[in-house]
This record gives sequence, C-alpha cells and structure tokens, in this order.
Amino acid sequence: MVVVAYVIVLVVSQFVFTAGVIGVGLIGGMVFALVPERLRMPFLGFLGGVAGAVLTVFAAELLFGWIAGPESIGWGSFAAAVVPLAIPIVNDWSKYRKLRLIENDAPPRVAEFGASSSSALGTTPIGAIVGILLGAILFT
Repeated sequence: MVVVAYVIVLVVSQFVFTAGVIGVGLIGGMVFALVPERLRMPFLGFLGGVAGAVLTVFAAELLFGWIAGPESIGWGSFAAAVVPLAIPIVNDWSKYRKLRLIENDAPPRVAEFGASSSSALGTTPIGAIVGILLGAILFT
C-alpha cells in the first residue's frame, strides 16, 4: 500500500500546489484590492508559494495516513510531496530571469507594464522554498 500512496502523492502534489497558489491569488486579490499592484503582486506571489507548499506537504501526510496507515507518515511522505515541487520552482525561477532580461532591454513604458507580474513570478519560488521548510517543521 505504501507504493500506491507514493504514486498518488506524486500525482496529486502538483494539483495541490497549483490550487494553493491560485487560491491565495484569488482570495488575496480581493482582500488586497486597494493595495497598489507593485506591492500586492510580490506579496501574494510569496504567500501563494508558501501556502501551496504547506498544503502539498499536509495533503501528502493525510494521504499517507489514509492509504498506508499512520505509521507510514514521515520523511518518505514528505519527500514524495516535495520532489515534484522542484519542477514548478525551477520553471518559475527561469521564467522570472527571462522576464527580467526582457524588461531590462524594453523601453521604460513596456518594462513598467510587466514589472508587477515578473516580481510576483520571482517571489513564488522563494515562497515555495519557505513553505517546504515550514511544512517540514510542522508535519514531519
């Protein structure tokens, strides 16, 4: 049953991470609607990364507890949740670096338009790493 739990967690972790990031973006966008976009986007990107990673670790612990039993919860379930998160973290960071290079070469008006989205894209991987550390502290 542990192998089945690993496979399920590997598949589900991507969806849980994305749902956490999108959920924080939607709810935070409504809560912080009056905050300027330059401040709101990086803050919500960071919070979305933290929430997505913590929710992923929490979901892995729940799934392992239900499928393989409470004695299977530990570093193995944590690793099964965290390893698939490396893909979105690396992708977001490389997209951020590419956008920053484009913004540096763009005229000032065009660069101003994309600055808030690229800063949010840069803070999401940092938030995910902080969320992974927080998840390790809380759930393992």
